[in-house]
Amino acid sequence: MNPVMPTAVFPETRTRRTRKSPRCWPLIGLLLILLGACAKKSVSEAGAGAGSAELPAAASHDAGLAYEHEWTLEVPGAKAPALLAEAQAACVEHRHGPCLLISARQSSAGYEAGTISVRIEPKAGTIWLQGLTSGGRVLSSKTVTSDLSQPIADTARNLELLRTHRDTLAALYKRSDLGVADLITLSREIASASGEIEAAERSGAELRQRVETHLITVQLQRPASELESADSSLGEVMDELWDEAFEGLMGGVIVLAYLVPVLLLLFPLLLIARWIWRRTAPRARPAERT
Repeated sequence: MNPVMPTAVFPETRTRRTRKSPRCWPLIGLLLILLGACAKKSVSEAGAGAGSAELPAAASHDAGLAYEHEWTLEVPGAKAPALLAEAQAACVEHRHGPCLLISARQSSAGYEAGTISVRIEPKAGTIWLQGLTSGGRVLSSKTVTSDLSQPIADTARNLELLRTHRDTLAALYKRSDLGVADLITLSREIASASGEIEAAERSGAELRQRVETHLITVQLQRPASELESADSSLGEVMDELWDEAFEGLMGGVIVLAYLVPVLLLLFPLLLIARWIWRRTAPRARPAERT
């Protein structure tokens, strides 16, 4: 008799059964992704609504970063003029530190209530900006940086070369063995070098100012509810005007409807009266011929 071989259990079959994943895993993963996206969206919206009015610290000269900030605030239309006037006065009077007013504008139409732009140091700018944001709600804020390290280095290098060139020309000008023509030429070269040095110094000062101070632009917007109420009131006025015009037109039609029969009766009577008058009226005699 042939021995009965025991049934073998292959490990591969077990492995396949244990590795088989349930069908609900893709659905669970999709739900987790959607929940994460909703959480991120809620955090970003809360951050945009809060909008901390704090500027970055002053960049060092080695960093060479220039900051530009743009803020959008929602302010009631009645408060916008006073808020802009206060911010403008705070900058012009240097209440929080050195401040340069670049532009200030008020608007009475549409969403925009006004705009103000200043260049101010970071610490003073934070205090100045908090005075504005306290009177409204922050809708959005944006910061843009520009790396000016290379232009600053190029300007400093160019300035050093120009000064060396001017000093060399000045040393040559002091020589006693030069003729009048040479002295005139050196004088012109020295004046040209001095002009280029002044231009380079102005350019370097502007670059340093952009690094040491921040450009802040704040735009004030009216709430959407105010514009909706204004539109609704305008719509009501237009409806009233239309109703009055329609009522006036209908009144004119009614009057015309009363006058038409009267005119139809009077017209034949006027024709008959005219015919009778022409028949009974004495005719003028013709003028006698001489």
